[in-house]
Amino acid sequence: MEPVLNKTIENICPAPPGAKDWQPTAWSPRTKLLYVPHQHLCANFKTSDVSYIAGTPFVGATVDMYAGPGGHRGEFMAWDPVKRAKVWSITENQLVWSGALVTAGDVAFYGTMDRMFKAVDARSGKLLWQIRAPSGLIGQPVTFVGNDGVQYVAILSGVGGWPGVVANAEVDPRVRNGALGFTGASQDLPLYTVGGGTLLVFSLSKEATQRPAEAPAAPGGRP
Repeated sequence: MEPVLNKTIENICPAPPGAKDWQPTAWSPRTKLLYVPHQHLCANFKTSDVSYIAGTPFVGATVDMYAGPGGHRGEFMAWDPVKRAKVWSITENQLVWSGALVTAGDVAFYGTMDRMFKAVDARSGKLLWQIRAPSGLIGQPVTFVGNDGVQYVAILSGVGGWPGVVANAEVDPRVRNGALGFTGASQDLPLYTVGGGTLLVFSLSKEATQRPAEAPAAPGGRP
């Protein structure tokens, strides 16, 4: 297929970043499943004849990304690599750019751009617990045992990358092809989160209990 300049190709799915970007996937030797964070985006793509200028962005294309089929932009999925089949899936309004973590207790953890850190049953995908973080989550959740013998889970809260540029109002979200097309995909992200950097650490001891947090705030207000 020869590229054609100045022609818009519509409905490219997945979008240029792919369905799976840098986000680390987790593997459980107990369930024999992979736990995969996704972005669920499509794009319109128009190439143009441009000259290379050192030190400047060089894409040669106008990219407009948007939510894929179903209207959601993120997904967290359990995948059976032997059967090559999806076992269960959780759709998310915003991109799922955090890494995944799964424990020997069959609990999977992941975070969302709209500030939710979630724990789900690794076998069924049932939501077990969630909490609203100070900022969106793109970090990697980790687990460790402290000197007190208690197991902990930690994750860094803070939006970065191209969506972070949108969340921090460094580009005009009304310009859909800004930030390599991520402004189109994340126009409403500033309604849900701002940039930041906060290390969150949670105890997994039996004594530490907390009821699930409410769903993310609706557009127009961040608690």
